[in-house]
Amino acid sequence: MNEQALRENLDEVRTELDGKAYVYSTSIWKDRRIYLNLVGANRTFAGDRNLRVFFDEKIGWVYEGFKGTMSTAHTSSFDAFFAEYQPIRR
Repeated sequence: MNEQALRENLDEVRTELDGKAYVYSTSIWKDRRIYLNLVGANRTFAGDRNLRVFFDEKIGWVYEGFKGTMSTAHTSSFDAFFAEYQPIRR
């Protein structure tokens, strides 16, 4: 896939995510990945700080750093995201 097509695909995925109630914000990193911030993240909880969720064109949806206690609101957002996209754990 050429760079322009990849960027357009990432933009489409980002637009879709921006309409989700559990998504706080999205950012495209180096035209390769979309990083996702979920609603309810509380930086005082280690689980909320460590969790990274992203979309990579080659891998699909991935989450990593799933350790520590997560806030209830952040857990609810992650559960809603997980139910819809079934990311792989890395």
